[in-house]
Amino acid sequence: MILPRLPARSGSSRSDLWVLAGSGIATVLLTRWFLATAGYPKIGGGGLHIAHVLWGGLLLAAALVITLTYPGRAARRVAAAVGGAGFGLFIDEVGKFVTERTDYFYRPAAGIIYLSFAVLVAFVVRPRDPGRRTPEERTAEALRLALDGVPTGLTAAHRAEALRLLTPTGRSPADAADAAVRALVTALPDRDDPWAARRHALAALARRLVTRPVVAVAVAGVYLLLVPPLVGGAVEAAMGDLWQTRELGASLAMVAAAAVAAVIAVRAAFLLRADRPRALRLLRASVLVDLLAGQVFKFTALQFDATVGLGLSVLLLAVLTVELDRRRIPLNAGHTPPM
Repeated sequence: MILPRLPARSGSSRSDLWVLAGSGIATVLLTRWFLATAGYPKIGGGGLHIAHVLWGGLLLAAALVITLTYPGRAARRVAAAVGGAGFGLFIDEVGKFVTERTDYFYRPAAGIIYLSFAVLVAFVVRPRDPGRRTPEERTAEALRLALDGVPTGLTAAHRAEALRLLTPTGRSPADAADAAVRALVTALPDRDDPWAARRHALAALARRLVTRPVVAVAVAGVYLLLVPPLVGGAVEAAMGDLWQTRELGASLAMVAAAAVAAVIAVRAAFLLRADRPRALRLLRASVLVDLLAGQVFKFTALQFDATVGLGLSVLLLAVLTVELDRRRIPLNAGHTPPM
């Protein structure tokens, strides 16, 4: 049985998904803050209550209409922001749909909300391998860039990217599709990008920072600081203090996940000098263990107070992702050393 081939993934999907995730996360946090500040008001009367999940559905429908109606990068970016807000309003009320009593304050709901965004972010930040694109996928991506530029023109960066994608890779330079797309890319007018210089400067600064050995050492050092609290949490559990908490299972799982992340980070710290690429992969795995497992239970046990400590893990993941992208290290390259 021959499975159908998946369509080529858009080259701008990563930035668009970042907008969607950021919009959704901000919507959840702002909604929770507003409801708590306003005393959880209800819209409606006479036995009716218009839940904000309905507004979320309307925004998701609006994002779909924008995507289906308007072409181009700007429309996709607007749809991502609107759709993210809609998804945020939807997932914020997940507690009502997983409990018989439709409990908005169901404690595990915070963990479910966090996990839904954590999976999306993990999908977005996974290292890319542009060399694995087929020639047809490269041509499709170049055509998408060209079509985005038909209404407004192409910036110098987008034109250069499209022409780079059309560089022959295993096919004849005279390929008819490539030639047609190349002609379209060349014929489109120029479009100024006043923010290009600032973006390039910020990107160059970020690359200089994350490529310094001291940054990788600092990442390992921060993670090593997690070891004493983990030991304290294990002792506390052994003495029975955690048994008095409201979310016993989540508290124990939180300690276990953090312990696994710390062990991986310690192993990575010992490899930083001898094998930095492997150490970076281990450090990233350690951060993902915390983000995809530990933080879920932290949000369940601590509710949205866990948001404060989330920033550090996200920052570490961003630093490691930039470095892994720069080095083009696939996650499955080589083998992971024994723990």
